[in-house]
Amino acid sequence: MRRTMIFVLASAFAAATAAYAVPPAANTAQKAQDPRDQIVCHSHLETGSLAHVIRTCKTRREWDADNASIRASAGGSSNSCRQSGQTGEC
Repeated sequence: MRRTMIFVLASAFAAATAAYAVPPAANTAQKAQDPRDQIVCHSHLETGSLAHVIRTCKTRREWDADNASIRASAGGSSNSCRQSGQTGEC
């Protein structure tokens, strides 16, 4: 009787831990569909600090959108102070 009880408890424990070890297959299939939905993290130093690192995590799609908006706000190469030869505020 005692061996049976130990066997039942050990089987229940093994089944419970195995359920947590297997990741859901549906989520991995959805994430693998578009590589631009993969999360990418970038680290940079906080301005004025020598040691405080800020970590920003976004999807590749969000990083591309941020880069496109930065390029659009820059206005192209003709507005660059260096290329136009101007000094001071441009």
